[in-house]
Amino acid sequence: MSEPLTVDARVAARDVHVRFDVAAGDVVALIGPNGAGKSTTIHLLAGALRPESGAITLGPTTLAGPHTFVPPHRRKIGYLEQRALLFPHLNVLDNVAYGPRCWGASRQDARRRAASELAAVGLAGFETRPVGTLSGGQAQRVALARSLACDPDVVLLDEPFAALDATATPALRHLVRGRLRGITTLIATHDPLDVMVLAERVVALEHGRVTSEGSVEEMVARPSSAFLADFVGLNLLTGRAEGTQALALSDGSLISGLSEAPLPEGGARAVFAPDAVSLFTTPPHGSPRTALRAVVSAIEDRGMVQRVSLLVAGQRIHADVTPAAVRDLGLTEGDPVVAAIKATQVALHPVPAR
Repeated sequence: MSEPLTVDARVAARDVHVRFDVAAGDVVALIGPNGAGKSTTIHLLAGALRPESGAITLGPTTLAGPHTFVPPHRRKIGYLEQRALLFPHLNVLDNVAYGPRCWGASRQDARRRAASELAAVGLAGFETRPVGTLSGGQAQRVALARSLACDPDVVLLDEPFAALDATATPALRHLVRGRLRGITTLIATHDPLDVMVLAERVVALEHGRVTSEGSVEEMVARPSSAFLADFVGLNLLTGRAEGTQALALSDGSLISGLSEAPLPEGGARAVFAPDAVSLFTTPPHGSPRTALRAVVSAIEDRGMVQRVSLLVAGQRIHADVTPAAVRDLGLTEGDPVVAAIKATQVALHPVPAR
C-alpha cells in the first residue's frame, strides 16, 4: 500500500533546499531548468545523497533525518532513469527477479514474480533473452518491470524516455501510466507530454527551491514564471470523456482527437499546440475540425506570429496566427471568434486515476 511522501531537505553544497509533499498514490512531476535541483531531489529520495538538514519521510518512516539515514538498499524504492542499466551478465528474467531476491524471496518465487511483471510490460517470451539483444524500448520495459517487481513504496522516474527513439516513447508512456496507478511516484522531466499524460500534480523548481506547485491544470492555466510559460508551450483543455475519441467541455462543446487507447469514462484532457488553432468569425467548412466558441482575451505581438489568448468554456488557450490573419479578422480584445482545431492535431489522454 502506498504511503504519503514528505520532503524537506537541504544540500548546502549544491544550494538546494526543497520542501513539498506527495499524497499517497499520486504521480507528481518535478520540473525545472537545468541545474534547478531535480536530480539532487531524486538522489535524496533514492538515498544516493544524504541531506545536511531537514528530513524525508514516507508514511510513518523517516528515510533521512538528523539522526536517521536508511541506506539505498533498505529503501523499497523503484528507480527508473533514461538509461536502463540492466545487468549485462543476467538474462531478462533474472534482471527482473533481482529485486525480489534482494528482499528475501526464494529464487522460484522471484522468477515467478519476474515473469508476471514481464508479461505486464508486454515482454512475455523474452525471459531467456540476453539483455544485449534488446532494443532501447525493450530494455526500458525490462527496467520498468524490474523497478516494480519488489512492490515499491515509491517509484522515482528520472527522464525515463529521454534516450528512446520517438517512435517507442508514446507506447511506453502509455504503459507507464497504467502500471503506476496507485503508486506514489515522482517523475523528473523536461518533456511537457510526460506531465500532461502521467502526472496529477506538478512541483516546479528553480535555483534549488520550489517556486510553485499545484495541479497540472493550474500550472498550464497560470504559469508563475518565464520558465513555466516556456515549458508549457501547449494548450490543455479539461473535460470528460465523451465516447472513446472525444472530450466534452462544461459548455457542451465536443473536442475530437486521437488517443493511444480508447478513453475510459471519467476525466480527460485534450492537448494541442497553439499553432494548431485557426481562428474564424463563423464555423469553417471542409476538413473535419473541432469548432469551439471563444472570446479573445489578449493579443501579443511576437513578430512573425501573433499569440491570441482565448477563453473557451472558462478555460484559457492560445492561438498562434499570422499578423495578416489578425488584421483580416479585425481582432480586438473581447471579440467572439470560432477556434478551429483539426482532430488529427489533438491528443486525448485520460486524467490519471488515483
